[in-house]
Amino acid sequence: MHRLSAQNWQSVQAHRDRYFRLYLDVVRRGQVEGVFRADVNPKMVTLAMFGTCNWFYTWYDPGGVWSANEIGVQLAGMHLQALRPVARPVSMPSDPIMQ
Repeated sequence: MHRLSAQNWQSVQAHRDRYFRLYLDVVRRGQVEGVFRADVNPKMVTLAMFGTCNWFYTWYDPGGVWSANEIGVQLAGMHLQALRPVARPVSMPSDPIMQ
């Protein structure tokens, strides 16, 4: 990406930021509505989801053991399971940087 022209890089950044805000808003809304657990930081959850997607290309092998669909199902399941409400939420320290 560092080889993109300044104009193209700005466009990529704008799209990335837009999608990040969309996912962050979904997580926050889900927490407010009680669909997602509220004891995890929504920004950290969103960063983890994007990190998983952004590094996928480094280890995915189209001819490998797992199909793209199998990987997608597994990763989506892991992220959704991590957001599933728990009976006794874990107390998380407050960090204003992550807000």
